[in-house]
Amino acid sequence: TGGLAMRLATSTCPVVQGGGDMVVDGGTLDLGGGEGATTMYVAGDFTVAGGWFGSTGSGVHTVVFFGGVVPRTFTHTGGTLAVGNVDWGVDTETLVLASGLTLPVPRTFTIASTGTLALGAALANEGTLQVSGTLRLEAGGSLGAAAAYGANGTLVYAGGDATTGPEWGTTLAATPLRVTIAAGTGRLVTLGGNRTVSTGLEFESGAIATGPDTLTLGPGCVVVGAGEDRCVHGQLARFVPHINHPNFRWSITAEELGQVRNNRLFEIFNGHPMVNAQGGGGGQH
Repeated sequence: TGGLAMRLATSTCPVVQGGGDMVVDGGTLDLGGGEGATTMYVAGDFTVAGGWFGSTGSGVHTVVFFGGVVPRTFTHTGGTLAVGNVDWGVDTETLVLASGLTLPVPRTFTIASTGTLALGAALANEGTLQVSGTLRLEAGGSLGAAAAYGANGTLVYAGGDATTGPEWGTTLAATPLRVTIAAGTGRLVTLGGNRTVSTGLEFESGAIATGPDTLTLGPGCVVVGAGEDRCVHGQLARFVPHINHPNFRWSITAEELGQVRNNRLFEIFNGHPMVNAQGGGGGQH
């Protein structure tokens, strides 16, 4: 768009698909000036080197990266990004964020189950980063706030020595199902606090150092690729499923207990006054 202006009419919610690279280097690319919504699919690199990109309207637009040359890169080296009403997405393959990007409230950046977002720069995710695919931290990459991991959410450390931050959160929603260490031979990913991984921990290169903190594996978490220099240095724990006292507030019936299979830990005594240790409850416990 060098020296030119292009505004997309959004009254009919158009879909714009680009099979190659998208470059704004001195002109204007306006996703829309009305209340409608435009979805722009980009299969190649997307570069804003000058000029202006965004929307002058009130509708919520979406930029989606799909297919095409791998990896694709988003780069902002000059000009203006007016993306306060723009959502982003990676549908398939890999997008490399090569320049800093701010995702304001209440905008979303969605990584689909077949997509990968490789952070080579800072993503200030004041809005929601939804990870159903893979979030990959390269050298120089960072998040400003916790991500929300979906059913296939995977976090990969691939940028050398690192200390965990909001990309690996402490709440259930901010905890990746799988973590892969691909930081490089002899490199360490150091915990910045207690962390949990639910489903899988894979070592390709590098190790984890817990320091004073603890890495906790979920009860079904599988560890793959561990070796002499691909391991956890420090404190490692595992969640152990168990059944609390069933008579606490009459919480579990005999019929419900009868449906449990392969349980190994069961609480038989608790001194809490509401635990009803002597049984009763109308013959139900």
